[in-house]
Amino acid sequence: MENKILQAKIKDLEMEIAILKNSGNWLKRTPSRRQQISEQVVEWIKQHYEEMNGTLGYRQMTITINREHEVHYNKKRIYRLMQLLHLKSVTRVKKKKYIPSMRRIFFFLR
Repeated sequence: MENKILQAKIKDLEMEIAILKNSGNWLKRTPSRRQQISEQVVEWIKQHYEEMNGTLGYRQMTITINREHEVHYNKKRIYRLMQLLHLKSVTRVKKKKYIPSMRRIFFFLR
């Protein structure tokens, strides 16, 4: 009975050691090519966002980046990266254009 408990504890320790060994490899990894490209695109997004004072949304940002840097990135990729950076376009608040009819005005005045 005690032998089985000791074997189970040894297995648990071996698993923890294996996890710790593998976790060190994650810190030493080199970024993938896709990640390097995304980091470059993030720099472009920040640059254009500041140049235009935050007026570009993800659609216009996609067009600007594709034209100026002669690349082709999908708008979904730009949208995802802008979400990670917490960047949104500045939009104006729409004013209310509702004018009540004369009947309503008389109804409320009674």
